[in-house]
Amino acid sequence: MDKRLIAMGCKASCPPELIRWRAMTLKWARLEVCVLWALREWRQAFPGYDTWEALVAKLEAKNDERPP
Repeated sequence: MDKRLIAMGCKASCPPELIRWRAMTLKWARLEVCVLWALREWRQAFPGYDTWEALVAKLEAKNDERPP
């Protein structure tokens, strides 16, 4: 049995469906952690701009203020 599956808590007696489901669950959990980390970094870097659209609107307004 694959050592990664053993590390995830699957035993040799686990049915393949359970192993696949658990692997997918862990994959999505890692993705969720990455997204939450990125959102936290975003909010620290750009306070007051919770969305990409708000930041783009601010930058476009700033570009409009520049002399031609």
